[in-house]
Amino acid sequence: MESQLDAFSPRSEFEACLEVQEGRAVLGLAGELDVSALPVLRRMIASALDGRPAAVVVDMDQVTFVDAAGFGGLVAAAAASAERGCRLTVRRPQPAPARTLRLLDVDDVLAIERS
Repeated sequence: MESQLDAFSPRSEFEACLEVQEGRAVLGLAGELDVSALPVLRRMIASALDGRPAAVVVDMDQVTFVDAAGFGGLVAAAAASAERGCRLTVRRPQPAPARTLRLLDVDDVLAIERS
């Protein structure tokens, strides 16, 4: 079964699209993942996990900025995923967020696919 859910944050330039295909939830993000985008991120992660996916992928190819709250939201999403028995993977972060992820040393919490 395939489904899709779209959302945006009215206070920031942030959009999210959730697609579920073959037991895998792919959350595509675009724009600025900041404190004002957290409610959308939380809602989309909760929707993804409600479907009991085998895997959750957060595609950050179109994310232009991430603040501390955004990184915290990703770590919280990874923890929620782990509680449900699946690992969250961050896919294709742009250079600046990828560098910050490396500096934060969150590889034990977040799987990161760079390409």
